[in-house]
Amino acid sequence: MHDRLDAFVLYAEPALLLDPMASADASLLVQFASRRHVETGRPVADREFRHSAVLLAGWFHRMRAWLLPDEEAVRASLRTSEALFRSGGTPDDANVPQDVAGRMDGPTGDRVPSRAEGLSGLAHVAYGLWEETGQLEALDRAITMGRGAVEEGEPGSSAYVRDLDFLSATLRTRSQITGSGSDAEEAVEFGLRARSAAEEADDHLFSSLHHLGLALSHRARLAGSADALDSAIAVHHRAIAVGIANGVAEQGVATAFQGLSIDLLLRYQARKDLADLDAAVVAGTQAVTRAPEADPTILHNLCYMLTLRAQATGDATDLVQAIRVGQDAVDAAPLGHPERPAALNDLSAAWGFVDLDTAIELAREAVELSPDRDARDARKATRLANLAQQLWMRFEIDRRHEDIDEAVELLDQALGLLPRHHPKRAEVLRELAQYLDVRFHAFRRLEDLRRILDMRQAGQ
Repeated sequence: MHDRLDAFVLYAEPALLLDPMASADASLLVQFASRRHVETGRPVADREFRHSAVLLAGWFHRMRAWLLPDEEAVRASLRTSEALFRSGGTPDDANVPQDVAGRMDGPTGDRVPSRAEGLSGLAHVAYGLWEETGQLEALDRAITMGRGAVEEGEPGSSAYVRDLDFLSATLRTRSQITGSGSDAEEAVEFGLRARSAAEEADDHLFSSLHHLGLALSHRARLAGSADALDSAIAVHHRAIAVGIANGVAEQGVATAFQGLSIDLLLRYQARKDLADLDAAVVAGTQAVTRAPEADPTILHNLCYMLTLRAQATGDATDLVQAIRVGQDAVDAAPLGHPERPAALNDLSAAWGFVDLDTAIELAREAVELSPDRDARDARKATRLANLAQQLWMRFEIDRRHEDIDEAVELLDQALGLLPRHHPKRAEVLRELAQYLDVRFHAFRRLEDLRRILDMRQAGQ
C-alpha cells in the first residue's frame, strides 16, 4: 500500500493522482499508521513508518488539490493535507532534512499550491523514502523533482532559496554514493546560487552556507585538492558566525561545527599538518558540547579524530578519551538506530590500539548491523575494510591463516559495494594487493601471486 501510494505521488501524473484507488490507499495508510503498534514488514521503527506514511498521504492530498477542478473538493483536500502535516509533519528523529520542517504547515486558506511547491513537496517525499529504504532510484527522483522546483520557482522568494539549498544537498549526497564528479560540481554550483539567493532574500543563509561548505568539502575530496578545502573551511566558519549571531538552534550550530571539523580533518589527511587535526578536534568538541543531547554522529566523528591524533602523537590520553567518546556514541544509538553501525565501527578503530579481539568483535557487529542496500554502499564498504584491517593486524601477531583469509574475503565484498570510479575503491584495492602479497609470502599460494599479477596488469 505504501509503495503503491509512493508511485501515485512521485510520478504525479493527473490520471494517477485522481485515481480512486489512490485516495483509498491514502485513507487506509493513515488508518494503518495510527495503530498503536505497526507491523510494517520493514526494518524501520514504528515512529519512522508513521512519519513516512502520514507525510506521504499529506503530499498526496496537497497534489490532488493542485489538480482538482471542483472548488469544494480542493478545499476538502487542502484541509486534509493540513491536518496530516500538523499531526505527523515534524518527526522526532529528524531524519528529514531540516528545511522540510519549515514546510510542514501546508498551504494556508484555500490557496492551491503552486507548481514549484508541488514539485518541491514531491522532492522531499522522495528524499524521505530514500532515507528509509536506501533505494538510489528514490534519491534520483528527489533530484529530478528538486530541479523542477527550482526551474518553476520564483527567484527572490524564501521558497526558492530553500529549493536551491535542497538540490545542492541531494546532489552532494548522490555524489558521495556514486563518486560522480558532475554531481559534485553541480552541488557546488547550486550551493553558490543558494547562498547568493539567501543573501538577497535575507533568509535561510545559515543552512545555505552549511550545505555549501559540505559541497565544497566533498568536491575537494573527490578531486584530491587540499587547497580547495580552504574555501570549505572559510564557508563553515562563516556559517557558524551567522548561526550564533542569528540565534540558530544549538543543534544547527553543533552540526555546523561538525562540518568544520570534517573539513579540517580532510585537510589534515591531505597535508599531514598536525595543527589541522588539533583544530578538527577542537571543532568536534564544540559540536559535542553544543548539541542539546547526545548525538551519535557527532560523538563517533570526534572518536575517530581523537583516535587519529593518538596514532599520530602517541598520546595515550587521546586514546582513552576516544574510547570513552566512542562508547558514548554507541550508547546514544541503541539497537535499530541508523547510526549504531557507524558508532561501533569508529569505536572499534580506537580499540584496535588496545585490544584487537575487542576491536574485531565491535567491527564485526558494525558490519552485521549495516543494512543491505544496493551495490553502491560506501559506508558498508568502509566497515568491511575496517574489519579486514583489524583481522590483518591480528594475523601479523598470531599468524592465523583464517584471519588473513577472512580479511581478503572482506575486501572483495567491499569492492562489490563500490562503483568503479568511487574514490574509496582505489584505497581498498591497495589494501587488497597488500594482503594478497602478505598471504603469498606467508603461505606461498600461487593463486595469490597470479591475482597480484593480474591486478598489476589491469592497472589496479
